[in-house]
Amino acid sequence: MTDNVTGLDHPQEDRLFDRVVAILEDARAQVARTVKTTMVHAYWLVGREIVQVEQGGKQRAGYGERVVEGLARRLSGRFGKGFSVPNLRNMRQFFLTYSRGSALPKELGGPGKRSALPIVSRLARIRSAAPSESAGRAVRLFPPSLGWTHYATLMRVTSPDARGFYEIEALREN
Repeated sequence: MTDNVTGLDHPQEDRLFDRVVAILEDARAQVARTVKTTMVHAYWLVGREIVQVEQGGKQRAGYGERVVEGLARRLSGRFGKGFSVPNLRNMRQFFLTYSRGSALPKELGGPGKRSALPIVSRLARIRSAAPSESAGRAVRLFPPSLGWTHYATLMRVTSPDARGFYEIEALREN
């Protein structure tokens, strides 16, 4: 008798099931990597925006802190957790530390050499300084295998050479 639920008597169905499971697991992993990379890029952009507003302020020290506090309050009201004053300071520091994106060489999954060219998003209200190798062709700022937690830790390494070394090791060791 054949078990139609498990396909125990149908090795071909078992192989089909295994292939479909692999496809779906790969797709889910890709979605997770895409979300992680997109959020790292978003945090970099948030940091950049904060730095640009602070630099435009006349009384930089007090003004910058008030800007971050007000932004944290409004973003937390709109998006909930994750946009506290310390988190926004981390995003600001992230941009200052990685103003040109990841230091990883292209052969290790990094963005390689590029120049920052302003690109206007589809929303037209949001400016982005996504690096570009040629006008209109955006390049990744950060490798998809390193997330925000990696960069939040790496940006605290003061030596750029040491930070680059640890970024490579984090990538290699997953």
